[in-house]
Amino acid sequence: TTTSTTTTTTTSTTTTTTTTTTTTTATVQTTNTPMMTTMTSSSPSTPSTTTMEPIPTDCTFNMTDMSGPLYFPRPGARCNLQPSPSWTILINCDGNCINVINVNINSMESSGDPCETTLKVTTASGDGDTELYFNATTPIELSFQDKQVTLELVNYSEDSPVMFDGEYYFSE
Repeated sequence: TTTSTTTTTTTSTTTTTTTTTTTTTATVQTTNTPMMTTMTSSSPSTPSTTTMEPIPTDCTFNMTDMSGPLYFPRPGARCNLQPSPSWTILINCDGNCINVINVNINSMESSGDPCETTLKVTTASGDGDTELYFNATTPIELSFQDKQVTLELVNYSEDSPVMFDGEYYFSE
């Protein structure tokens, strides 16, 4: 005796394809943030994506307050390589004024060769000029009896990113 069972299954498949292509370009300006371009696009069968790319800007900063932070990189900024990122600290006073600029570097880091990029420190008079390497032991405390001190990243490249954090203040 042989028993045979036959099962028949019917499958129905519905495929819906939606194609949407959208390109939007917007420019946004906010306080202390460089201009940014937003681009959104979608292609068939992929979700839309949004990217925020900062527009490269010159990162040259003039510091004239009695004290303030010194740090790099600047959040939300993409610095041009030329001119090199720099910070000019200036005692903006004529006559009998505060005459000492103090610079404290709390941390220095490099994700590449710590000697490739340096932080060059120069004064208006040339007294006490120095170059700091990104493998230096921190904190570093510098004091200059001068009207102006400039910090500049030398040999900076996006291929070998560096970071530093510190502050400056004026004293007598």
